[in-house]
Amino acid sequence: MNLYQLRFVCIGLLLLASAGVLAETIRLQPDPGFARGVDWVSFPQKGMNSMVVAADGSVFMSSNSQNCVFKFGPDGKFLKRFGRKGEGPGDFNGPKVSSILDGRLLVIGEYSLSRRISFFDLDGRLVKILRTKGSCYQPLALKGNRVAYLGVSFDERKTIAGGGVARTDTVNIIDVGTGRENTVVSLPRTDRSAIPAGDRYTISIGSFTGETFLASTPEGELLVGSSESSAIKLYSPEAKLLRTIDLKISNREVSDAYISRLREEVLKIYGQNRDPARKQSVSPYLQALEKFDFRKLFGDRLPAYSLLQVTQESRLLVLPFSDQVGEAKGPFRFKIYDLTGRPTEDLVIEPGSFQLELDKRFRSLELTPNALYALVTIETEDGEERRIIRVSRRK
Repeated sequence: MNLYQLRFVCIGLLLLASAGVLAETIRLQPDPGFARGVDWVSFPQKGMNSMVVAADGSVFMSSNSQNCVFKFGPDGKFLKRFGRKGEGPGDFNGPKVSSILDGRLLVIGEYSLSRRISFFDLDGRLVKILRTKGSCYQPLALKGNRVAYLGVSFDERKTIAGGGVARTDTVNIIDVGTGRENTVVSLPRTDRSAIPAGDRYTISIGSFTGETFLASTPEGELLVGSSESSAIKLYSPEAKLLRTIDLKISNREVSDAYISRLREEVLKIYGQNRDPARKQSVSPYLQALEKFDFRKLFGDRLPAYSLLQVTQESRLLVLPFSDQVGEAKGPFRFKIYDLTGRPTEDLVIEPGSFQLELDKRFRSLELTPNALYALVTIETEDGEERRIIRVSRRK
């Protein structure tokens, strides 16, 4: 397990189905005709982070290491790439393709401090750039030619009992035509994800105190979730609160055993390349981790969930946060709800020989009525290989 995978190290496994709720099981057995002949090794293996699927089945995948977007046809055949590193029109600085506006424009965010959102047509031509007032995370297409995004700001001057940094998450909606912004909601938080490792450096191993999630419905409305609770707010594109959806997921208490298992897992990752027989000195990062009180990373309870998306069938796809620690190889048991909060079924994804990386920062999973698309990793004789697969749903 590497440091990138550490962001989802505590997703774990949920092993028991909810009583009375049906379950659909999808085994990651790729459709043999999809992406036939694509040489995935020729694509950048690091930085392939997010993907979206268009209405015609075309797939767009962003690479923040190559600062570009790749387009694949409905059959998975590679068609083109567009974008390059830079700050000019059509350039990227760590792009993440996130959604499609009105079925015709790709919405592409970048490194948050770039403070801009780029819009490309589905042939890869730049159409527009919007500048945001603050840092920009998770830009998301809504209806009415509007886009939502998450802004994050920190205030290190505030003293937080138990440690951490004061943080504010602000959800905003921009009118793409005028550039006018409206604030939907501001959520105060305590960020406890950073472990001090010297005067100027920190180690971040992810958040265990709750995060802000954005999702859009096929009807173009905005869902805002704070994983400290199971209540999700539904807003109109004009930033009007429509209703609250309660998923009724219990937050598990943080146990000493859980913290101890997490500490062991993190120390194993940072120490896995050290050979004691060669008397190598312990890195300052490992030393900092060994001295750190991991209890400072937590509040009283774990988050309610670790992933929130909406399917093309207007269903909420939710991965409850588990109290299991370790590399999450699956199976993954998602809860599926309608937009009133009523549970409809469970979805079990069995990765098999693939590794499915589930991280709120990126979109690696897309569920359509007929198929599941996934950005996965597989071990080959030559090392790890990243690729996109499509798996037919047989309901």
